[in-house]
Amino acid sequence: MGDSESIGQRIRVLRQKLNYTQTQVEKATGIPQSNLSEFENGKLVPTIQTLFKIARFFGVSIAYLVGEGDLEGLKLNVRLLGELSEEGKKQIQDFIDFVVQRETEKEKGQ
Repeated sequence: MGDSESIGQRIRVLRQKLNYTQTQVEKATGIPQSNLSEFENGKLVPTIQTLFKIARFFGVSIAYLVGEGDLEGLKLNVRLLGELSEEGKKQIQDFIDFVVQRETEKEKGQ
């Protein structure tokens, strides 16, 4: 996985680019503002569940957040998926379905 600084930097860039405060992200995701600050400052590494919440909120992939967009990232994701509970796997599948549906709707709207 990428280091905590690069994850935190990506979270900060997304948040600032979309004009959200840490407090607004906390209210939308349930992730404490203090944790968001520690992520952004490289002092704390988010769990996979937290990364999922952040990725969903910002509309990006977990791979983007951790800086893994290549084959190694895919291998990591496959390994991590294998470690998830059935409920976790279902949540991932639901998220993928949601993103595919959103992308399909965007294409139809163009």
